[in-house]
Amino acid sequence: MTMTYEFNDGLGLIEFTAQDTLTDDQLVACVQAMLADSRTELSMPSLVDLRSVKHLEVTKTGLEAMLGVVRTDGSPVSEAKIAIVTDGANAFIARLLEALASAESTARQYRNFDNLTEARRWLSGEA
Repeated sequence: MTMTYEFNDGLGLIEFTAQDTLTDDQLVACVQAMLADSRTELSMPSLVDLRSVKHLEVTKTGLEAMLGVVRTDGSPVSEAKIAIVTDGANAFIARLLEALASAESTARQYRNFDNLTEARRWLSGEA
């Protein structure tokens, strides 16, 4: 299954969901599609739900490619928050993304959660 996104207008955020197997190509393709969508504002917070991913085949190279797509889309870098919700088995990918983004001094804030409610609370500024 590929990764998908939808706009949650009620919460003012972009929600990404992946199930079953997630690969580098699927991740990058989804981010490219989201960036090409006229509704996208890079300042919007994002919620990435990976709890249903059974086979995570995303590598450091794939994460770097995804970050590269975001950096080279022609838009100014925003300070958007990105909450990544994982189960324990996939939490390492969120920590790796946090580290890569931090090393590149991106203005975006990445944070890993194991709870959807806490992730939404953080994105809304309540946490």
